[in-house]
Amino acid sequence: MQPEHHEILTCPVTSAAEMHGKPSAPLLPLPSLLSETTVFYLAGILGRVIQDGSMSMLAHDDVRQAVLFLLDELVEHGSSTAYKLRDDFVTPPG
Repeated sequence: MQPEHHEILTCPVTSAAEMHGKPSAPLLPLPSLLSETTVFYLAGILGRVIQDGSMSMLAHDDVRQAVLFLLDELVEHGSSTAYKLRDDFVTPPG
């Protein structure tokens, strides 16, 4: 029995290839992958990453861009939790 074929998704984060002048792979549509349950759990996971002080990890620009991309996708799918998290994430403390 052969394993199922899964396509690889990319997000609009600057990749190593783009940094060296090579084009990245095109974006693939995500809506079919984000069920209501997926949105709920992913928002919870990102909430813990953002609010529980994982700032050393989030200090890396590529990680920050990936988190922001995921939050944007969740907001587009109607997650009010992700909306609040995104607001907290992009607003400087103070």
